[in-house]
Order: sequence, then structure tokens, then C-alpha cells
Amino acid sequence: MDVKEAIPKSIATIMKDTYVYVKTDILEKPDIHFMVSKEKIKKL
Repeated sequence: MDVKEAIPKSIATIMKDTYVYVKTDILEKPDIHFMVSKEKIKKL
């Protein structure tokens, strides 16, 4: 299943709280975060 098929079939839950989106190269304690997302970076 690719992303275009998976997203419409997924369930999202919006939780009442404050969220912050941070982009970083270093994450020392990933297990204490709500969500960790990685992407492959293209080198120019």
C-alpha cells in the first residue's frame, strides 16, 4: 500500500493540548516525544 492509499484509510485523533513542530538534525531522547518523523534529505 502506498501513501496515497494509506492516508484516506487512516484514523486521526485530535487531542486537546498544545503542540509544537520542531525540525532538527539531532534528537537525543526520541522515546519521550509524541511523534517522531524522519525524511530522506537530498544533497544538492
